[in-house]
Amino acid sequence: MRPKPALQAADFPELALLWVPEAYSLDQQGLMGRQSAGAGFIRAIAAAAPPRLYCYAQTRAEAEAFKRTIESNGGPDTVINWVPLVRPKGLHHAGLLYRPDANIASDAWRRAAHGGDRAYSICGVTHTTATHTIMESLAALLTAPLHSWDALVCTSHAVRDSVRSILEAAAEHLKSHLGATRLPMPQIPLIPLGVDCNAYAFSPSARKDARKALGIDKDETLVVFLGRAGSSRGAAPGRLVRQRIRRGGISRRGAPVLPFGPVPVRRRTRRQGARAGLGGRGRIDLAGR
Repeated sequence: MRPKPALQAADFPELALLWVPEAYSLDQQGLMGRQSAGAGFIRAIAAAAPPRLYCYAQTRAEAEAFKRTIESNGGPDTVINWVPLVRPKGLHHAGLLYRPDANIASDAWRRAAHGGDRAYSICGVTHTTATHTIMESLAALLTAPLHSWDALVCTSHAVRDSVRSILEAAAEHLKSHLGATRLPMPQIPLIPLGVDCNAYAFSPSARKDARKALGIDKDETLVVFLGRAGSSRGAAPGRLVRQRIRRGGISRRGAPVLPFGPVPVRRRTRRQGARAGLGGRGRIDLAGR
């Protein structure tokens, strides 16, 4: 039995979500961490069984898809109110608009044109700051009508430090170039991504069956990697394996490494595992999604 969520339905705040299906779905090609986080976020919202949610979407069909997603994840009694993208004024009923990315500046401009800056709060999230698009979005926060009741959630210390650096550099430019003296900023709270531990709690029999299906002996340590593999983007599973070998947690002779994902990721993981010292003495098994 799944435990009850910490936030009960009676205490759930009025909330609107920008519904962009690809940002919350695991059923797609090119799956990335932000989509996995979005899917987990939706599951957590639905599990809290809020009395009402507002769906900020382009079409009624998208709002119906949002309703089905909430119902299938534990919120069958949640009332869904559709707020069309072309009529953001309706968001004032919710009080808070959440969007699954860092582009809160665009919604701030829409809010200013349809009801004023105090009509509702806006909250976004950023998982990375390393692309030109994200950096431009962050710099734009300083010139958008955003305030202290708005927020951009940062998912790690590194991300928040990077966000601060970008905002500080943009602020210095506005001060020196335009003589700006007042630069309201949204909050940038640090909220690390959570893990639904119950989703990974398997019974001993299920674990035994999985080992049998994959051909893994009961005394072997299995390394499972799920994600992007690379030295510059995502994780480098070869490095993780080397660390475990040094710490004595894995034997070079019997350490199956099981990467999941698209074929290029699995091939890259095999190469990294071979460089880690597993090639020939251990084994690297490849599995698809």
